[in-house]
Amino acid sequence: MKKYIFLLALILAGTMLFSQLRKPAVAGKWYPDNKTELRNMLRKFFENVSLKKEQRQIEPWGILSPHAGYIYSGQVAAFGYSLLANRHYDTIIILAPSHHYLENVVSVYNGDFYQTPLGKVPIDKEITETLLSRNKRFVFYEFIHKPEHSIEAQIPFLQYQLSDFKIVPILISTRDFDLLDELAESLIKIVEENSEKKILFVCSSDMSHYHDYQTAKKIDNHTLDLIHNKKWKSLQQDILNGKSELCGYFAFYAFTEIMNRFQNGENIILKYANSGDAMKDTTSTRVVGYSSIVFPKKEEEKFSLSENEKKYLLKLARKSIEFYLETGKKYQPEIPSSKKLRQEMA
Repeated sequence: MKKYIFLLALILAGTMLFSQLRKPAVAGKWYPDNKTELRNMLRKFFENVSLKKEQRQIEPWGILSPHAGYIYSGQVAAFGYSLLANRHYDTIIILAPSHHYLENVVSVYNGDFYQTPLGKVPIDKEITETLLSRNKRFVFYEFIHKPEHSIEAQIPFLQYQLSDFKIVPILISTRDFDLLDELAESLIKIVEENSEKKILFVCSSDMSHYHDYQTAKKIDNHTLDLIHNKKWKSLQQDILNGKSELCGYFAFYAFTEIMNRFQNGENIILKYANSGDAMKDTTSTRVVGYSSIVFPKKEEEKFSLSENEKKYLLKLARKSIEFYLETGKKYQPEIPSSKKLRQEMA
């Protein structure tokens, strides 16, 4: 018995030793590398979130969240992530920009774990491997992920709010809209193929960079208006001509394609601020903008019948019973005029 226990311990130790782990790149720089200090910082962020009652009840399908140092953008990020309290998600798919490499690929992290000071988060290998098989330019380049902060900045917020979840970390290292369309379509199919999983999408992006305070607010308000009203073509044009700024725009482009398929209604801006708001005692001549925007989950249409439709069905049920008792055969009614009554249902 002791022999088997020893062998099992060796196997488990070997699994841990040889598992592929993405270690933190900016812990201790962009956010605390001490577990207790980090949890305390996050707790304060969430305590300072103030939302309307109807906003607190929103079930997110997607969240746009910033990725700067926590002293700058952490409070804004907490607004979106506050909606995850007391919820469960099986998998979080994170779309984020690569700030260091432009390799004309989409790099999907296909290791085993993603680590922060709050612990390790497992990778949803089923989804990552499926995604990697869909296109030869969907790749796993570890060097792209190693220094990048845009995904890493999201993980502690998820760890603080959720338990027992996996992630799919995707870094956008391309500006090829055709490839991004293929990414969006592939992820849409993966969501449909994994209907048993509860999935959340997170897009990581800051807004305008290094303008004076008033100019930054003007640019960002224009961008927020386009996002709120789903003016995606105008947003794309303004990003390309410099009237709008989102450092994660190419990730956001794919994100919005997915949201358009599964989400309806308004995109709700929960919070906007910039680094000048966060650090009031510092210069506001070169600020960076941050927003927290939630894309609500599409509500399933509730089935209901009119009084006339109810009367029709009751009459049909009675007629079917009478016809069978009289003839021993099933009654075949005429096709009803009501569209609802022609739907295939149980």
